[in-house]
Amino acid sequence: MARLLIISPTPTHPRDAGNRARIFSLLAALKAAGHQIYFAFVKMETGDEEAMAITWDGFYTIPCDRPRDRLFKRIADDCSRRVGSKFLLPYGIDDWYAPGISLELEKIRRQVKPDAVIVEYAFLSRAFECFGRDTLKILDTHDIFGDRHRMYLQNGMMQQWFYTSIPGEKKALDRADLILAIQKNEAAYYAGLTERQIITVGHVIPSLGENMNETGKAGRLLFVGSGNPINIDALKWFIQNVFPVIRQRDTGIELEVAGDAASAFPSHEGIIPTGPVPDLTPHYCSATAVINPVQFGTGLKIKTLEALAMHKPLITTSAGALGLEEWKDQAFLSADDPLEFGGCILRVLSSPELRNALSRKCAEFSVINNATAIRPLLDILRRFSPGASTASFHGSMSKTFRNENIPRRLKG
Repeated sequence: MARLLIISPTPTHPRDAGNRARIFSLLAALKAAGHQIYFAFVKMETGDEEAMAITWDGFYTIPCDRPRDRLFKRIADDCSRRVGSKFLLPYGIDDWYAPGISLELEKIRRQVKPDAVIVEYAFLSRAFECFGRDTLKILDTHDIFGDRHRMYLQNGMMQQWFYTSIPGEKKALDRADLILAIQKNEAAYYAGLTERQIITVGHVIPSLGENMNETGKAGRLLFVGSGNPINIDALKWFIQNVFPVIRQRDTGIELEVAGDAASAFPSHEGIIPTGPVPDLTPHYCSATAVINPVQFGTGLKIKTLEALAMHKPLITTSAGALGLEEWKDQAFLSADDPLEFGGCILRVLSSPELRNALSRKCAEFSVINNATAIRPLLDILRRFSPGASTASFHGSMSKTFRNENIPRRLKG
């Protein structure tokens, strides 16, 4: 089995956001398969370091003060804001990579001697330069960052996290030997940018939904989300455009908001702002249905997968169902128009038969998803020979893709 070094700006503990849950789930599956997990935490945010040290085979912290934006970017962005222009200058792919990170990684590399290194997020891809050709370099992308700011601007929001140009994203991809896309649509996008090997590695959530559809307070909806801008925007859209309409039909309908997103909304009739909780299971139990009204975004929506794993009837949007489109109208309902979204909710709340049908498909989805989501990476690591040159890896990957009748590179 391999010694894996994970380099991440996002902690695995506490698991109070989707990206944290995704990283933890991936690493837990790799550890369960027998691989050794060494976690290098690039401290761009806070986390439970004691819990991480206990969980993984080795734990290292790398202090990181994010470099200040380039002068030209600061000037360009400031001028854009002043004149109300929808323009932001993209970050260079390495703009968030502090020089001290490489110095610390050199020390960790000598201690761990990893067979493979997994870098979380494209903006840390420069870390691959600290490792030689005998180390398999894996980039876990999470999201598309090329021109990501334009998606926000088109939806009336300013992107406050990382975004880059498409050439910048290509540079990050080309540094890796293997690229993990979180869903198939993004795998196709990456394949249009790079000749590197790409596999789709989704997200596993233990299925906890047996008999859960039989629980729940009549008319109780649940939204789970951290306080990021996309979640806040989604809740605003729902509360302004959908909630009043369905409450006119049934004043007993209420919405519970679990997670930091609750803090962004004042008290409102019919809304229960629960906030962060240590265990979401009781809150899923008390809900009749779950909503995810996210209006835009990339990646795979962890809250969508979590609701399906709980076997709870889910109403979401096309953005909330990215990568899961084939399960629409089977394991969940989806609508983008406010009236249609509200209509889906009313159908679910009024029909035990529909709830049971959705719940059964949720169970089917969970079995298939959990059996296949991480398998491609486990298969590759099982065939990978520690200490071998990455050139042999690329050769074996090409042969494997031909043998399995999988195109080595999708055409964008």
